[in-house]
Amino acid sequence: MKRTLAVAAAVAVSLVGCSTTIAGRPHAGGAQSFPSATPSPVPATTPTPKPPPGPPSVDNVKSGAELDDLISEATSSSASFRLDAAVRPAPGSSGEAVKYAVVEQLTDGDVSAAQMDVNYSGVVLTFLVLPPIAYVKLPNGVAPSSAKPWYHLSKQSKNPAVRKMAADLGENVEVSDIVGNTLDFDSPSSAASLSMVGIENVNGLSTHHFHLLMDAAEFPAGKLKEIGLKSVTEYTSDWWVDEKGHAIKSLFTLSGGGKQASATGTYSQYDATPNLHAPTAAQLGG
Repeated sequence: MKRTLAVAAAVAVSLVGCSTTIAGRPHAGGAQSFPSATPSPVPATTPTPKPPPGPPSVDNVKSGAELDDLISEATSSSASFRLDAAVRPAPGSSGEAVKYAVVEQLTDGDVSAAQMDVNYSGVVLTFLVLPPIAYVKLPNGVAPSSAKPWYHLSKQSKNPAVRKMAADLGENVEVSDIVGNTLDFDSPSSAASLSMVGIENVNGLSTHHFHLLMDAAEFPAGKLKEIGLKSVTEYTSDWWVDEKGHAIKSLFTLSGGGKQASATGTYSQYDATPNLHAPTAAQLGG
């Protein structure tokens, strides 16, 4: 789960249990013996193989890798979820605060449809992916016609801005391409250490709060300007996870040169029915 804010996320959050049976144990009672009888051989028993361990429960997560597995399994077993995220650059920098709203519909753990709204100070750009087709909705004032704001995300588009976006993303646009290029934060699996902070209530849900120390050197240097930092000397993440293993909230904090940037995520609407459908022909500008 490299791009966790995008994605943000156990099929089973409880440990897989197995019962053991003691076989072939001689009966301890009775003093009678039959010396003339030939003792029957005790049949050899073949140990029953234990099933492979399942994902850890939220109560006994011990590492970033286990937390990553727990969240990923819980997310992939859901029919859908929503992520509302915000990236806040260091104060006083040229970086711009950006908000995201991502809705993903999943089938057998794979994304079957998704929509992401990117809000730059009130200017909203919307991506819609209905594999194998992807669309983009241009903001008011950018689209030539407000009645036809939607475009196929294609390098053959009539709109030069759409052509450039399609060229940057490649021919076969996937949700991970769009979200990953936008929200570039590491998953819990790359954490150097993990600690359990406590049980906390988030949005009316009881959650386990985990604090993780990340590797500052792993943060992409190309993203530093966007968050208003010249370097990162401290990089942490916090995750709030419910009993089912669903991520409920996340916080990334990056510090360097006496400045601090952050990114937050709120996860909700697990297993809801998202209203994702292609724009009509009348809404398409090209």
